[in-house]
Amino acid sequence: MGKWGFRDHSGNVAIAPRFEKASAFSQNRARVRLNRKWGFIDRQGNIVIEPAFDMVQDFSEGMVVVRRGKRYGYLNHNGKITIPLRYEEAYRFYQNLARVRNQGKWGFIDRSGELVIPYRFDFASDFSDGLACVQIEQSWGYINKNGKMVIESQFADAADFSEGLAQVQQNNKWGYIDPKGAFVIQPQFDDAQEFIDGQARVRLGNKWGYLDRSGALNMGALHGQLNRKGKLRLNTRPP
Repeated sequence: MGKWGFRDHSGNVAIAPRFEKASAFSQNRARVRLNRKWGFIDRQGNIVIEPAFDMVQDFSEGMVVVRRGKRYGYLNHNGKITIPLRYEEAYRFYQNLARVRNQGKWGFIDRSGELVIPYRFDFASDFSDGLACVQIEQSWGYINKNGKMVIESQFADAADFSEGLAQVQQNNKWGYIDPKGAFVIQPQFDDAQEFIDGQARVRLGNKWGYLDRSGALNMGALHGQLNRKGKLRLNTRPP
């Protein structure tokens, strides 16, 4: 098999191909694999963390998740183990907290490795806009950074907040809530994605379109607008 290396913006070889696999740089470190083990190089191609792990993620907030065998932990930029490999599963630090799993339940640790939100969730997402989406049995809700349930688990499915809104599912339809849990856009879509730059992709039946925060929908031959209750009113676009 071929070897991996790196080119600069001009297309010149900056780091000679010698790795079994490699990833893009993140926080001046790139993941590389040698002899089936993962480590990290700097932008000069020097190995700064020896390939000794079965899996590594990208650096985030100065730390990186690594796995050896079946256990996950965290290293700093210099390769020092700052949080021991003791988790069944672990993810990146985001907004100074990281979600980790032990004994089948999810909680959150701080940068010292202290468990600041206990293991009690069946699943948890990263914090976004100060809230994290969590699953308790078959329902989804949201907690704050103190672990308090600020939006009770009541949804069949849910996603992260983005631009102040989160898409949630009730009765097999998707809508959008604000950080207080109030519906801004009532559940009426067959699929819905996060808001990016003021727009979100939504699906009605087999048709996709774009919804803006004012409630205006652009779906090809259809267009619509939300009423005051957040319900979409569709019209046929005139020729």
